[in-house]
This record gives sequence, structure tokens and C-alpha cells, in this order.
Amino acid sequence: MSIEISSNNASTTLALALPASGVGSTQVTLTSGTGKLFPQPGPASYPPGETTYFRLSLVDAATQTKHEIVYVTSRVGDVLTVLRGQEGTAVQQWNAGDIAFNGNTAGTEGVQVQVTQLQSGYLTYVAGQGSTSALSATLPIQGLSGLNAGITLNVLIPSTNAGAYTFNLNNFGNRAVVDSLGNPLDAGYLVGGVIYQFVYDGTRWVVSSGNDKARALYVDDSAPASAPNGLIVNTGLNLTALTRGFIVYVRAANTNSTGVTLKVDNLAPVPAVASDGNAIQATGIKSGGTYRFLFDGQRFVTDVSNNQSFPIGTVLDFWGNQSDIVTKYGPGWQVADGSNGTPDLRDRMTIGAGLSYQKGAVGGATTVALTVENLPPHSHPASQTPHTHHLAWDHAHGVNDGGHAHGVSQSPHGHGVNDPGHQHAYHVIARATTDAGSTALTGGGTTTSWDGQFDGITDGSGTGIWIQPQYANVSINGSGANISIQNFHTEIDTWGANANVTVGNTGNGTPVGVINPYVALWKIIRVS
Repeated sequence: MSIEISSNNASTTLALALPASGVGSTQVTLTSGTGKLFPQPGPASYPPGETTYFRLSLVDAATQTKHEIVYVTSRVGDVLTVLRGQEGTAVQQWNAGDIAFNGNTAGTEGVQVQVTQLQSGYLTYVAGQGSTSALSATLPIQGLSGLNAGITLNVLIPSTNAGAYTFNLNNFGNRAVVDSLGNPLDAGYLVGGVIYQFVYDGTRWVVSSGNDKARALYVDDSAPASAPNGLIVNTGLNLTALTRGFIVYVRAANTNSTGVTLKVDNLAPVPAVASDGNAIQATGIKSGGTYRFLFDGQRFVTDVSNNQSFPIGTVLDFWGNQSDIVTKYGPGWQVADGSNGTPDLRDRMTIGAGLSYQKGAVGGATTVALTVENLPPHSHPASQTPHTHHLAWDHAHGVNDGGHAHGVSQSPHGHGVNDPGHQHAYHVIARATTDAGSTALTGGGTTTSWDGQFDGITDGSGTGIWIQPQYANVSINGSGANISIQNFHTEIDTWGANANVTVGNTGNGTPVGVINPYVALWKIIRVS
């Protein structure tokens, strides 16, 4: 009965009287058909095995001064099975017609998680009580009827455990407490005064987080200077054994000269190795340095890096004082300043070699002076001063006329011709053809040269001929005019103009910075 359910505005009246005790005292019968207004209790969806219920308030109809709160665990139609007299109310006799409704009560509010409660840890923190082997605590949660897997609780341990451990929450029974690997706790695993997180897995409590003092301690080394290789710490926990995974941070009192051991409380010294699993080399532990020691079940593994992990020539960044380089890294380390065969990396950045750059190549500059070739296309503003131009000269103009012609125009005209008449003389020779096919002059024989010839003169007559009109095309011969123009003195003043152009100067040739944003620290190198 840990999960509460409810319905909005569910209210009705009693159909039958409800006695305070005896037969029928746990059965409430509602007015017919109104039971469906109320929730239906049953198994909860989560946690497994839990059930649901709802609260029902009873009020007398006559005076409305009598009250009783009941918890409804079952509803069949209009009949409810109830637990009487809840939340400090008295069991009373109720009559038919009295009021029954589902509403919030003080108990309802009591099981709600308030923001301040959640933030303050009121529901997730408890101060434990008990011995070095058994722990118990009571959590103020109403309605918690059992333990379910997933319950998480922060528990203040009253005293350091002496070994195997149990935890009993809200009297639900003792459950074994194990570490995150499921192992029973070793002595000293839980330290008194420390808060640990317990998670219930369904059968046992797992300490899954916390352990700040038992597993992560910050302590000072108390070893004398005469024994720099054996660190000694006192956790104040009086540990009787070391658990695998135990971590302690130790500030060393000395610089080691050979392999290192760590003695915790009154336990035997345990060998410590570097992060590569090898013995810590000389000066691997530096006086004043803080180192992490992790117990792996057999030895302490530190965060110390042996020099063999950094071959000669290794370059590292170091954010610290220059005087601490040897103290922190050993005598084989120095600033890469060009001495002892090292590259001078002061005020320089490094670049990977192998393509454009060979090992040891140097170059670059923090600034660069731009040339014309570096400039983008641009223009310059120009300024000029007003001015005038004055011209003066004497000159003459010579003219040479090489000769020319003048055209003459005239009107059309004609010329008349008179012919008084004339004659033309003519001479004719005539021949005849004989039957034999020969020819002869018609005047006689064929042998006489003049026989058959006739001479005559034509009659005279005038022809009346006229000559047609025509232009005469008269031309006048050319002649030079020999013209001369007199000398003149000419002076010309131009208007003022801004022709004296001057390009303005700008800039002062300051080199351009090309260095990236930077933070300066030491470039150190191992040389031996």
C-alpha cells in the first residue's frame, strides 16, 4: 500500500450506514452508480510487488463537523474495502446520506517530495548508527513498505568498519554491504565520519561511490632525510589492511635515490613502481612533489614517469619555475636554450619536420615588412594647387597663291548656216549579158572602153542646215595673287586650374606582426 492514486472531484454519499465496528465496518457502500467516479486500486506498475490505494474522507451530512479518513484498498463497483481511522482520525458511526469524497489530506502531502526536501537531502541522506560490523538507520519516508532494487541512499558511517558489514534500513532486515566489485568489505574500507553512497541491488547494499577518505587520501610523508626511499604516511584511519583500489596522494619529504616503498599506518611497507610498471628511478620522487599511489592488490602504482619513458632528446612543455625543472624532472633535464647541444627554443615555436622542413631547420620572423607586391590593388587620394598659364609671341602669316582658275557661265545659243544650193556630178557604166553567158557594154562592142558609159549632173538644191545651241566652256587662265598678311603680337592667358597634382603620402613602414596568440612557458629537453 505504498503508491497512492486519486481521481479529480470524486464525491458522493453513502448508500448504507457504516458501523464503527463489527460486521460491515470495513465495507463502504456508495450511492448506486457513483463508484466509477473513484480510482481502482490494484497492483502497482512499479515498484514490483507494490499495490495502490486512495484516501476517502467521510463527513456527516447534518453538521459537517464529524470527520474520518479511511484508506481504500479495493473497489468492486460501488462497494469499497477500507482501513478505518487513518491519519489520527477516530473510527465513527456513519449514516446513509453522509458525504464521502476523494481529496488531499495531510497524509497525501506527507508522501509528496517537496523541492526543499529533495535539495536538502532530507529524503536521500541518513545518519547511520551501529557498530564496526553492523549499521542501521531510519529514513523518514511515509509509505515505504519494503526495499526495492535501485534505492539509493547517502549514509554517514558512525565508525570505521572492522571487516564484513551489514546494513538495516527502516527495520527491513540486515542486508550485506559489498564493494563495487561485489566483494565483502575489508577492514577500514568504510571510515567513521565519512558519507558513502549505498545502492540496493535487490539483495544487498553496494557501496558504489564515495570512499573519499579511505580511497583518496591526501597525506604528508614523514620519512626522515636519512631514509629518502621509504615513504611513511599516517592516514589517521588505523587501517589494518589495504583494499585493492585504495588510493592515497602523498607529498614527498625527500628526493629518492633508488627504488621506493610506501608504509601506510602500521602496515608493512609496500613496493611502489612508476607508471610503466618498473621501479622508480633516482629522483623520480622529488621533495615537495605530490604523487598518487594506487594499490593494485600487490604493490602501489604511481603516476611517476621514469626517465626511460622520455628518451634523450625529448622536448616537453613545463609550466613552472625554471629552478623546479631539475627538482621535478631530474638532473638530466634543462631548458632548451642552445647549450649542451640542445636547440634554442626560447621565443620559438616548433614545427614538424619531414616534408618542407628538415630536422634542425630554423626560420620565420615575428614581423614582416610589406612590399608593393604584397599590397592589394588600391588608389591614392590626390591634391593640387590652383595656377594659370601665360603665353605671348609675335608672328606673321605668309600666304602663297600657286595660281588658280575662274569658271565662266553663259546662256545657251545657236549658230545659223545658209546653203544657197549645189550640184553633184555622176558617171555610170552599163553592161549586158549574152546568151553565151558573156557580158558586153550596152553601147556596143565589148572591147571599147567608153561604150556603155553615161555622165550627168544632179539638180542644185539648198539643204537648210542649222547648228544646235551649245555652251562655249570658256576658261580663264590661273594667276598667283601674291597676298601677304601683316605681323601681329599675340598674348594668351589661361584660366586658373588645379593642374599641379600631388599624391598624398601615408603610412610609416611599421613591420606587420605575424605571430599567433601565445602563452609563454618553458621548453625543456632531456639531455642525459
